[in-house]
Amino acid sequence: MKEFERWVEKVTDCEIKTELYAIKDDDKEIEDGFYKELSFGTGGLRGIIGAGTNRMNVYTVGKATFGLAEYLLSIGGNSVVIAYDSRNKSAEFAQGLYGLPKSDVLRFKSETGRLIIRPSSTEPKMKIYLQSKGKDVIDAQEKMTK
Repeated sequence: MKEFERWVEKVTDCEIKTELYAIKDDDKEIEDGFYKELSFGTGGLRGIIGAGTNRMNVYTVGKATFGLAEYLLSIGGNSVVIAYDSRNKSAEFAQGLYGLPKSDVLRFKSETGRLIIRPSSTEPKMKIYLQSKGKDVIDAQEKMTK
């Protein structure tokens, strides 16, 4: 309930704020939306679109994007492109990420390889491809685990 109250106080997105007020007396809905944080798994970031830490919204997508950006910066990256497609809220999520430029793919290149993130054309998820360069397959695999 504390996290719900924090969201009511801090959220600036009008649509999310409206949803928070609409569920303020529904303990079951509040619990479902806030009992855990939406996690980024092998299928990407997936969930119900709505208000809460366990929902897809500009805040949870932004948090995941920030984490990925921090990682990319830590390994020598210096630029990203935010992607969106025709799925529900895709453009809003991209635009909500602090006005970053929009594209259909996010590409990151470094001296040892590249990372490509793009929307799936068949499912509501993001696809991630990691490519590593090395003298041979073993060298490339070792670089990916660092």
